Amino acid sequence: MFIGCSRYPECEHTELIDKPDETAIACPQCGQGHLVQRRSRFGKTFHSCDRYPDCQFVINFKPVAGECPECHYPLLIEKKTAQGLRRFCASKQCGKPIPAE
Repeated sequence: MFIGCSRYPECEHTELIDKPDETAIACPQCGQGHLVQRRSRFGKTFHSCDRYPDCQFVINFKPVAGECPECHYPLLIEKKTAQGLRRFCASKQCGKPIPAE
């Protein structure tokens, strides 16, 4: 969504209403951007790199800063399970649960 100037078409100024929520977590794919929370056109929440379209990294779960003890991937995700909130490796190749501290 956006808002625009009431004097359109003379003034073409627009501003975003829903600015994405930026996290302090660095993008594990490009290493230059940060992960931001966005909404899909269907209302689902996801997190992606703020350098899109240069970096296409996307995850559907809440990102958590940390490192996987198995594969050393620099990002974890938090999922709701039957046992409550659990952390998993964000790597598609690994995906192992992280033991609770």
